[in-house]
Amino acid sequence: MMLFMSSRLVDSSDSSTTSSSYRGSTVVPNFSLHLDKKEGLTQKRTTNVREFPSLNVEYYVAANFNAMFNRGLVDLRKLELQVLGKQKHYLERRCKAETLKKQNNIRGADLNVCDDYSRFRYVPSP
Repeated sequence: MMLFMSSRLVDSSDSSTTSSSYRGSTVVPNFSLHLDKKEGLTQKRTTNVREFPSLNVEYYVAANFNAMFNRGLVDLRKLELQVLGKQKHYLERRCKAETLKKQNNIRGADLNVCDDYSRFRYVPSP
């Protein structure tokens, strides 16, 4: 008996990419960190993860998200941990860029983003 698996490869450095995975009968639906009408991700939500109560990140899901959630098909905790992980990755890249600006004496370096990144240090990476 042969088993075939397929996966969708995405550039994890792009904060606009979406994530989707299946685990038993629950789904982690597509999401985006910004409004994405082309993909139908228009419903705004905010993370509320018990382990990280001070980290509230806005993200967008499809309009049918509430219906899926109410039927018990959505693994909300896993989804919101992925959102936090993607935000952490985004802030890490911005912090590195701003640090390079500062080192090269380029005007407009904003190191406040590094403070934001440090708040996400215990969030698991996506």
